[in-house]
Amino acid sequence: VDFERGTELAVEGPRDLALCPATATGTLYPGFCYGSDAGTHAALLHAKTGNVHVYYNGGCWFDFSTNRNSPLVYTVAGTYAEKDNRPAIVFGTKPDDQQTLVVLSGVHIEYDPIKVAPRRSVLVPLKDSATERLELWNYILSSLGLDVAHKSDPIPSPTPLHMFFSNEPAKVSFIQSLNHHAVDGVLKCEQLAVSFGDESLAPKCDTDDCISVRLSDQARIDPSWTFSPHEYFALLKENGCLKGFDHIGSQFLYAEYINSTQTILTQNPRLASTLPNGSFILAGDQLAGKGRGQNTWLSSKGCLQFTMVLHHHQTSSSLALIQYLVGLSMVEAILNEPGYSMGGILVNSQVFQDGFLLLIGFGTSVYDTPWTRSLNELVQLYNSAHGTTLSPWTKERLLARFYGKFREYYRQLTTVGFPFDDYHKRWLHTGKIVFVESEQMKARIEGIDPNGFLIARPHSEGLLGLLDSASKPSSSQQPFLLQPDGNSFDMMKNLIKRK
Repeated sequence: VDFERGTELAVEGPRDLALCPATATGTLYPGFCYGSDAGTHAALLHAKTGNVHVYYNGGCWFDFSTNRNSPLVYTVAGTYAEKDNRPAIVFGTKPDDQQTLVVLSGVHIEYDPIKVAPRRSVLVPLKDSATERLELWNYILSSLGLDVAHKSDPIPSPTPLHMFFSNEPAKVSFIQSLNHHAVDGVLKCEQLAVSFGDESLAPKCDTDDCISVRLSDQARIDPSWTFSPHEYFALLKENGCLKGFDHIGSQFLYAEYINSTQTILTQNPRLASTLPNGSFILAGDQLAGKGRGQNTWLSSKGCLQFTMVLHHHQTSSSLALIQYLVGLSMVEAILNEPGYSMGGILVNSQVFQDGFLLLIGFGTSVYDTPWTRSLNELVQLYNSAHGTTLSPWTKERLLARFYGKFREYYRQLTTVGFPFDDYHKRWLHTGKIVFVESEQMKARIEGIDPNGFLIARPHSEGLLGLLDSASKPSSSQQPFLLQPDGNSFDMMKNLIKRK
């Protein structure tokens, strides 16, 4: 690096990674200052895809003159047109791995100019080059081996919600309950109005602030849907979920496209509290799926993604255990299917009447998800490795088995307690050595307590030091508890830190 030599901003010297045989030299345009937009420019590049203006603020150019004898292979994908065509974007391979391609750039191709350009003189050329910038961005991503759609498909609009019931008495019971809260079939909620009506009637509204829910017949469904209510209810019955003391999983709302199954309920508690206990909203595809924290849930038609409404009347101490119960139910739904061995969970809770209203969002990849492994890919790999012929999963089958397990475990939770033995049998963390950032110490994970807290015990001489993971735990040290909603667990780093 040779940055701003001779100034107070100077940064010079070798870099350990050295991903390409060049010196990153800068800056090229005047005015750069850390934490400021004073040095921003719309830099004109001669790129592989054509001429394009891109966002520049204190970036470098790549000087290969001192490293011409390097065996490292590199190509220049873009040059600064106004600066003697000095290299701006470089493709190269790591010194120890000729199969790994890296991209180094002195400009920000990924920046949306409307969000980052402070001055009109910079914003206008960047906006004018918006299409060319995306073409360059696609070229770079494609060169990295990623599958990029060069022409965006139109984003579909949300489709109407349909509500299904396992039997006619359940439908009649819901309508009778709804009449206590709705006026002429319209339920006024916090963020929108929801119009409930029979499938044969024209919807009363379908706008941004008023949506319709059609009380549907299983026999009258759209054949283009990626989920079959009829098949789901048949499998639910097969798993013993249409009898007993509750109807968890036996009533649900479905939309082929919806913004978010979680958001529609969290933003409209009145709708959530009106829906039957154990009912859920299921999406064929989500347009703005909600993940944990501020994360976005990437959706596809191959994902099983739903949000369950649960009216929980136990003590608040058992709330943290619900998310564990959901995860365990899905794992057991898969592992207990004969011959099989193999998401994400988001829980929102609020006090409601004499208990808690829980909105439990769950998503897992069943098939056809290009950015991650799916359940059926694992089935295919297992069949190839073991010479078996296990059939692929469907969303209907997985959801029915999930509710079969969840009903069983939730009943156990509310009567005799949490199934700790089953949970620890499937858990990944028992005995793991982690570093607890807030305490600056190493600890061994021992399990979870009846309130859902993580049980950890100081590990040997772990205070203020990272020890070898093979060192012995100290049984004399008292265990301590970590609250799950106050800490995050980075499994890749074995690190627990405060949120």
